[in-house]
Amino acid sequence: MPYKGNREKLATIEEERTLVRSIYDRFEDVFNAITRISNEEESEERQYVNSVVNKKYSDVFRTIKWILNEENDIEEIWNFSPAFQRTIHKRWDELYLLINHKDEETVIKGDNVPTLWKKTLLWIEENGLPLRELVEEGFILGGGNRGNRYAIAFQPVHKNRKKFASIHTYESVLTGETYYIETKINPLSAMKTLVKLLNNLGVEVETPLLKVDLEIQV
Repeated sequence: MPYKGNREKLATIEEERTLVRSIYDRFEDVFNAITRISNEEESEERQYVNSVVNKKYSDVFRTIKWILNEENDIEEIWNFSPAFQRTIHKRWDELYLLINHKDEETVIKGDNVPTLWKKTLLWIEENGLPLRELVEEGFILGGGNRGNRYAIAFQPVHKNRKKFASIHTYESVLTGETYYIETKINPLSAMKTLVKLLNNLGVEVETPLLKVDLEIQV
């Protein structure tokens, strides 16, 4: 429902802004096409877009534009089930990973996302694993590889050319280079990303926190 304020924005709370960001990421080509057609000279396509799309959904497009212009991006935490249910993740007092590498078990703990990231990166380099190659390519945030946001890269700029929303740095103990970490992410996404990173380096890792049913459907 539209909120009738000065800016007439629909997305007024973080969950709504998250949903808008998620919808845009999934259908970016559609929104770009509609915008492009709207700017064309008179044609049947432009007339259709203006009459059917823009007039009916002008508030939606205005909200999307407002969200995309925001300085601080919002991490995607929505669960796109058929019923479009929201997923709320519980918070943990301490984050940790259980690593099994070369028959040795290691527990990496962190009070927050940046700490867990930096400790894990240090462990990777201390064990001589090729971290730099993944950072050079830009490592995608989340458990998959289809996103537009990097979790770690040589420059604090995402694949979609947006700047990192919250930046922490890690100084490589092997090369002295600075790696930029996107830390405006929830703990669940952080652990999923680290699991993917370690797996890509041939390391076995467990995340007991993710195995427990810690999600509440609303």
